[in-house]
Amino acid sequence: MRAGWNTPGTVAEARTALAAQQAELKALLRQAEEVAQARQHSQRASALADAAAADLRQASEAQVQRSQRRQAAAERIQAATTARDQLAGLEQAAAAAQQRAKASAGAARVEQQRAQAVAQRLDADQQLQQRRAIVQELRRRQISGMAAHLAGGLVDDTPCPVCGALDHPLPAEPTEPSVSEQALQTAERDHAAATEAARTAAEALARAEVALQALQEQAGEGASDPAIAAKAAQVAAHVLSQARELAAQLAPLQAELQGHDRELQALQQRIDRARTEQALQSNAAAEAAKRATTLDAEI
Repeated sequence: MRAGWNTPGTVAEARTALAAQQAELKALLRQAEEVAQARQHSQRASALADAAAADLRQASEAQVQRSQRRQAAAERIQAATTARDQLAGLEQAAAAAQQRAKASAGAARVEQQRAQAVAQRLDADQQLQQRRAIVQELRRRQISGMAAHLAGGLVDDTPCPVCGALDHPLPAEPTEPSVSEQALQTAERDHAAATEAARTAAEALARAEVALQALQEQAGEGASDPAIAAKAAQVAAHVLSQARELAAQLAPLQAELQGHDRELQALQQRIDRARTEQALQSNAAAEAAKRATTLDAEI
C-alpha cells in the first residue's frame, strides 16, 4: 500500500469522485429509461396510427360503396319521378287504347251484321221485284181479258158499252186464263209485304252502316284489326301498371336516399377523425423515435 493513500484528503477526493460517478450513472440510467419509454411510446403511437389507417381504409371503402348505392337510389328516384309525372298521360293513353280495342271489336261484330243486312236487303229487293212483276203480270192479264169479258156480254142490236155500236162483227175472244179480283188482291198484298220488308231491310242496313262508321272512327286507322287493337290495349295497360308501381316507390326511395346521405355524412366524419388520428399518432411516433435516437446517442 502506498504511503499516504488513506490520508484524509485522498479519501475525501475519492468519495467526491465516486459520488460524481454515481450521479452520472443515475443520470445515464434515467436517460436509458427515457429511451425505453420513448421507444414504447413510439411503438404505441405507430400501432395507433396503423389502426387509424386501417379504419380510414375501411371507412373510405364503405363510403365508395354507400355512394354507389346512393347513386342507384337517385337514379331510381328519377325514374319514379318521371313515372309519376307521366301517370296522367299514360292513364289517358291506356283508356284510349282500351276504347279503340272495344270499338275495333264492336266494328268487327257490326261488320258481320252489316254483311247480313246487305244479304237481307238483296233478298228483300229480289222478293220485291218478283212480287212487283207478279202484280204487273196479273194486271196486264186482267186488262187483256177485259175485252173478251165485255165481248162475252154483247148482244146483237144492243149498243156496245165501249163504242156504242149495235153491230158486233168481231167480238174479242179470251187468249189467256182470266184473273180474278181476289188473285190480284192477294198479289197486291204480297207486293205490299215485300215492299215493307225491303224498307225494313234498307233501314237495318243503314243503321248498321252508321254504327260501323262510328265504331271505325273510334277505333282509328291503326286499330282496324281487333287482335292488334287488343294487343295495343294490353301493352298500354301493362305500361300504366309498371308506371304506377314505380311511382309508388317514390316515397320509400326518398327515405332511402336520406338514409344514404346520413350514412355518408357519418362516414365522412369517421374518415376525417381517422385522418386526424393517423396524422397525430404518426407525428407522435416520429417525435418519440427521434427523441429515443437522440437520447441513445447521448448515452
